[in-house]
Amino acid sequence: MGDIHKRIKIIIFQLLLLGTTALWGQELTLPDAVRVAFAHNRDILAQEQEILKARAQVLGTWNDFLPRLNLLGSYTYRDGLLPLASFIPPSISTPKDIGVFTGYQNEKKAALAADWSLFNSGRGLANRRQAKYNLQIQEETLRARKLAIEFEVRRLYYGLQLAKETERIAGQLVDQARAHLDEVDKKYKEGTVAHFDVLQSKLQVSKALPQLVKAQNARELIKTELKKTLGMNLDTELELKDAFVFAHQDLDENSFREYALAHRPDFAVRALSLAASQENITVAKATGRPQITANANYSYTSGQVNDMFNDRHNIWNAGVTLGIPIFDGFAAKSRVDEAKARYAQLGLQKDDLNLQVDLEIRQSCEDLRNSESIIETQRDSIDIAKEALQIAEASYRVGEGTNLDILDAQVTLSQIDNNLYEAIYEYNIATAALNKAIGRSEIEEAKSEK
Repeated sequence: MGDIHKRIKIIIFQLLLLGTTALWGQELTLPDAVRVAFAHNRDILAQEQEILKARAQVLGTWNDFLPRLNLLGSYTYRDGLLPLASFIPPSISTPKDIGVFTGYQNEKKAALAADWSLFNSGRGLANRRQAKYNLQIQEETLRARKLAIEFEVRRLYYGLQLAKETERIAGQLVDQARAHLDEVDKKYKEGTVAHFDVLQSKLQVSKALPQLVKAQNARELIKTELKKTLGMNLDTELELKDAFVFAHQDLDENSFREYALAHRPDFAVRALSLAASQENITVAKATGRPQITANANYSYTSGQVNDMFNDRHNIWNAGVTLGIPIFDGFAAKSRVDEAKARYAQLGLQKDDLNLQVDLEIRQSCEDLRNSESIIETQRDSIDIAKEALQIAEASYRVGEGTNLDILDAQVTLSQIDNNLYEAIYEYNIATAALNKAIGRSEIEEAKSEK
């Protein structure tokens, strides 16, 4: 029932999203964007089906513990049938029709057959435990895919935020260059500046315009990629609701490693895979060990359908079978050796994962430190660059400064502004990478807190 309710909520959310998109476009916060991706991403939907398959396999393991019942029906025509009834002395009577034992020329048969594995050397329990481990593996794999999708959405969301800021900065530089060109033209007409200043100012505008065009194209390209990832119509209007800022976080690599050990899906998958592989060894060993099976059969056999279901044509039997493998051509040994080799292989890969996670955490933390350092320096430098531009403009107006001073100040302000927002982008991306490295989903944490 829980899965049904979950799917209903997702469908309702999708319908609301489609309706809103069709009428007004879409303004998304970052958490909303991640949730939309979770609802539409094909890898996630496919993995949810893998979970359903794994649950079905767990249900199928009851086969080793419960009896199997089969209702059978058959028809057999016999061309040559020895009439054994003629050889039975009249003094011998039987409550059953003799054909039940000797057969009929046009034989019809209906039967209920049952068999039950009473002992299988632990194969049934191992199969069930292995199926449960595989179910947990698929659930952890779903978590891993959600973490990957969340990182990708964050990358594109932050990228679109950066593209918008880059476009704004490029547009600001163009506006400043054009405004200054107008000022220089006015002074040139008054005869207070040289023609060379006009040429320099025109070149400034010419150099700034391509940057604006590139920024606009980059914004549209990233927006299209984000829409595709979210499963949205590419013609839909999409606006970002969240501000482009960064939130400082304290860095403790040891605590990050501890968190990763407890929450990163890869560690859980590796441990579960080892446990499932251990059970696979038990299953392989069971194929070469004793098996005990009970079976029973209750049937009706007759030459005429209308004379079948009575006490003269029914018969039953029951028994127990013990099978002890003596020699199977090394089949069981090969299965056991293969299962042991797979188990050892998984054990060796565990150390590689530890090193990989340590490297990802260390790299993310280093990126965070570097980005925050750049943010702090560039944030302070922006005010200085703005003041320097104002001074250069004021000096130029009174004839004390040069045209080149203003052009350099404009470019410097633009570069520092770009550096600041690129550093904010890098910081946010490093935060997203760190969350992925340690297995933390801010979306899932927020959901669990509600």
